[in-house]
Amino acid sequence: MPQSIEELLLEAFAEESAELLGRISAALVDLEHAEGATFTARLSDLRRDVHTLKGSAGAVGRREAMRLCHAAEDRLGDAVRNGALAATTLDALHRAVNALESLCTGAGSDVDLDALIDALDQVVADPADKADAGAAPAPAVESPAVVGATPSAEDSDAPPARLPQPAPRPQETDESALAVPLPSFWP
Repeated sequence: MPQSIEELLLEAFAEESAELLGRISAALVDLEHAEGATFTARLSDLRRDVHTLKGSAGAVGRREAMRLCHAAEDRLGDAVRNGALAATTLDALHRAVNALESLCTGAGSDVDLDALIDALDQVVADPADKADAGAAPAPAVESPAVVGATPSAEDSDAPPARLPQPAPRPQETDESALAVPLPSFWP
């Protein structure tokens, strides 16, 4: 009996997700020892693979895997912008990949998704992951190990990085002021 389209999509997703997760795991290990241009290129490739997995998971209804990929992709985006990846973030990403292996196969009922996403969201407070471009890096003594960054003499005397301030809230507007008159032929 021929397979349904859904079964074919899930089969293709199983193959693709296994390949992507293998590449993602290998990239995380490689990042621990990469520096400079190699670090940046590997980090960009890793983010692209997580993005691809996120889209594929969403396409076949693996919403939990999609949510976890989204959180991981956000942290990787921060790392790409900052050119560094803190050890705490790397650890949270390793745990996320382990959980994604279960979530992508549909066997992830024992995965504490909220705790994993919270762990990824909490590492954003790490100065190495979320430093302002104009802010000085955090003191080397107080910050966790950072992969891909090169320490400088300025680090030890620099004040901690400031977190970005939230954007101001838009002013509430009168919705009637936004109304556009319809043409006379409109029903």
